[in-house]
Amino acid sequence: MSNTSVVSPYESSDYPGSGIAESSGDLAAVFADTDVDRAADRLAAEARAQQVTADFARRRQLESISVVSVDLHLGNAASLLRSAPAAGFRIVRKLPRQKADLHILQSDHGDRIVIEQSRGGGVRVHALGSRSPINDIVRRIRSI
Repeated sequence: MSNTSVVSPYESSDYPGSGIAESSGDLAAVFADTDVDRAADRLAAEARAQQVTADFARRRQLESISVVSVDLHLGNAASLLRSAPAAGFRIVRKLPRQKADLHILQSDHGDRIVIEQSRGGGVRVHALGSRSPINDIVRRIRSI
């Protein structure tokens, strides 16, 4: 009778039911799946980084744009909206809001303005960078 035993950091290959892989082909598939998962994770991380960069660039661009706002002495925007086509603007969208309705107008040249009709009365016009599109429409009110 012997009191010695073999101690090894490795399990014996005759261990029943190891179950992870029955052949070296199964092990290769496990490693291949891991590589695919790593590649997918890397692509997802790159996509997130590109999105963050694009969002940052857009925010910086929007911060550099100046909006010119002009309050007009009008009770409502009807006459202003009627004069818009004579100035080369057309209404592209109407956005009803709780405190004011917004009318987005665009010219044939691509200039956009926003006419804000307050629920309490009063009109404010917004343009990007320059007051000239606002002046074009306001001048046309007198000619209607």
